[in-house]
Amino acid sequence: MEQLTRDVRFGLRMICASPGFTAAAILMLALGIGATTAIFSFVDAVLLKPLPNALLTSGRSLREPIVTESLR
Repeated sequence: MEQLTRDVRFGLRMICASPGFTAAAILMLALGIGATTAIFSFVDAVLLKPLPNALLTSGRSLREPIVTESLR
């Protein structure tokens, strides 16, 4: 427990000794976490969620090619 207390005090001293570096590190972490969350939300909404039932009631498979009269 004593070692943990010393480590925390040392960490706080280092944070206070270089506030510019601390601010930059916190900003970069925040931007990274925010970007990761935004990308995951987009991928989840577009790729991972199932399509609404209205699109699937046509009876067609998503893997079936759509052939029109002009291509026959």
